[in-house]
Amino acid sequence: MDDGTYYITIGQDAHDAMNNILQAKGVQANGNVDLVKEYTVNTFTVIDKDLLTGNPITNQFDYATPDDAVYLTRENWALMDDNSLVYGDVAQTSANGVLSATHVLSDDLKAKIDEVGWASSGIPASAENNEDVVWGKEGDLELIQLRGKDYDDPMWDDLLDQIKLSEAHELIATAGYNTAKIESINKPKTFDCDGTAGLWNMLNGWAAFEFPSGTIIATTWNKDIQQRYGELIGEDGLRSAATGWYAPSFDLHRTAFSGRNNEYFSEDPILSGYCAAAMCKGALSKGMIVYIKHIGLNDQETNRNNVCTWATEQSIREIYLRAFEMAIKEGGANGVMTGMNRIGYIKAIGNYSMTTGILRNEWNFHGIVVSDITSDGTLTDGMLSSGADTMLTTGMCLLTTTDENKYQNLMREVMHRVCYNVVNSSAMNGITVGSSGGSEGFPVYIIVLAVVNVLIVAGFITAEVFMVKAYKKQKKESEANG
Repeated sequence: MDDGTYYITIGQDAHDAMNNILQAKGVQANGNVDLVKEYTVNTFTVIDKDLLTGNPITNQFDYATPDDAVYLTRENWALMDDNSLVYGDVAQTSANGVLSATHVLSDDLKAKIDEVGWASSGIPASAENNEDVVWGKEGDLELIQLRGKDYDDPMWDDLLDQIKLSEAHELIATAGYNTAKIESINKPKTFDCDGTAGLWNMLNGWAAFEFPSGTIIATTWNKDIQQRYGELIGEDGLRSAATGWYAPSFDLHRTAFSGRNNEYFSEDPILSGYCAAAMCKGALSKGMIVYIKHIGLNDQETNRNNVCTWATEQSIREIYLRAFEMAIKEGGANGVMTGMNRIGYIKAIGNYSMTTGILRNEWNFHGIVVSDITSDGTLTDGMLSSGADTMLTTGMCLLTTTDENKYQNLMREVMHRVCYNVVNSSAMNGITVGSSGGSEGFPVYIIVLAVVNVLIVAGFITAEVFMVKAYKKQKKESEANG
């Protein structure tokens, strides 16, 4: 934190607040000095440890800040008036204050953007674990026996040893709106639902309540209402056997034209963080797995699969990740969904800096990290190497290999995180040792209704056939009688 004097004020809007500060600083303005307080920092302060976890903080996103980038700042508004702004080696011209996008990518940057596979996440070689992994060991432990156990309880090692490699691969590669059953430890299949304004349960046809959009909820400035919103979502989950909720969404309203502004709370990270934390608390109290989204820096729908988002380390942490940090640290969020965009040139779906550097190493996040919806299997290796867990796909996004130890070690960590969150969710309510382990697919009542519908249709067809025969017989007899 920079040393110096900081001014704190309130106002009807940003301009009103600024006038108060200008007035306090002796600049002629229509401000109110009674609404201004000063806060003095005597020495430059470096915060190099997370204030909650105590873990070291280091730069993670230097690659997302181009060396030749020119940033608009409050200190130099005149930048927008420059008609010959040079960006790299390419001159840009402005018309009516709008700069044209004429920057040419280097061959090196193009190659980085096009990279897929294990190394594309930016994982350092020093982070790779090549120790042998145990799979499919004989044992009689069941997942339910780990309910309430600490994440680091030694009992997890014995349970994870029982999981088959094929079971782990299937769960990772087919996690669209579900997590697969693991028979070896009696983990049930679970169901996840989309819906930032209520559960959209596409799996069993359950019609849940719809709620106001995130923007409307944020305007209440009421954490009690926002927490109750989350509780109602959780109750719908209990009624419809949905354990996971792909929400809440709270990337920032960076501009009035950003994609999904209706889903996201606001343009302010602190307000968004308070809203998200309250909603998460409510849904978690009902046993939900809450997948907050879309981390990070996602704010457009057009070309959202390929856009490169460039930003500084400070802006990424203080603005774009702040609400996510609050939702996890204060709200207890136990799931995250990544975006489709890139942070710098690295895909958010498989970004080691974001997932391992920030979520895992700094914030001690043991929740499930799922991709946004995709059918691109070339991204699965990078997703896994980044420290994320599963692919949200309605097909299969398989890894290129499961033979290498570095893959298997991360797959085991995925099983640990998924099982830890599932066993402590509503998916395991009522399950005891030796019980069936939950639903295998669609609820039985849907199958029954389908059978009934088939029988009804068959009945109508049969009745119509008999009616046609009776009509023809009657007509024939009538013609025979003149």
